Amino acid sequence: MGSAFAGNVLTNSSCSPFRGVVQVASQLWVDTVVSSPNAMKVLIIHGDADGLIPYEGGTSLVGADFLSIDESLGTWAEHNGCNDAAPSVVETDQYIRRSYPCDVPVVSYLLKGVDHGTSVQSVHSQGPVHMADVIFEGLGPLP
Repeated sequence: MGSAFAGNVLTNSSCSPFRGVVQVASQLWVDTVVSSPNAMKVLIIHGDADGLIPYEGGTSLVGADFLSIDESLGTWAEHNGCNDAAPSVVETDQYIRRSYPCDVPVVSYLLKGVDHGTSVQSVHSQGPVHMADVIFEGLGPLP
């Protein structure tokens, strides 16, 4: 519950000191109300073969009800002031990247053929640290 807890509890407190969240193999719970006082940088990384937490939303094997990645991203984009914006979509043979054109970025990577033990190594040959650097370079500094 690490990533789920971070994205659904720590970042949503009305007095949250956080300015961003990375959720790996998780997304927002159905009943989560985003109440952070700040816009939040959001990065969701999830595999499309995840048998524990379905990327398309629904009830997980542990009984929690999740929004889909797209619904989660839309919720964060709305919170960040991108009410009418549509996400841009980039698809490769390894992932689908969705990104809202918000002042504070809201981005997801759906990793093709990857299960709950999301292996970033399988998507980026130089490993997870390098991929995170590449992703966060595009997200820019915290406001």
